[in-house]
Amino acid sequence: MAAASPGALARTVHLSAGDTPAEEYLHQLLAEHLVHGWDLAVAIGADPRMDADAVAECARWFTGTVGDYRRDGLVHDRVGVPAQADEQDRLIAAFGRYPGWAP
Repeated sequence: MAAASPGALARTVHLSAGDTPAEEYLHQLLAEHLVHGWDLAVAIGADPRMDADAVAECARWFTGTVGDYRRDGLVHDRVGVPAQADEQDRLIAAFGRYPGWAP
């Protein structure tokens, strides 16, 4: 896998939006896969549970970039969740989705 090769995270990737640090791009891909994977799982009635380590890493990254994503209209406003919500539900809510949603 290209992302696992030595020095991969220090590289720059050339995207249609411009040059982007590889580490940033991998975080973007992680978020896309997690959130849209959740969307699909819920829509088809599959188990929407995600890998806890992936959720934690995505949440850590998104905390620092959420303002940019909202300003650029890439995500909806955060959805309110109970104080006892788990990290996955808080992440889904941060991307503007209702964790309890069902088709």
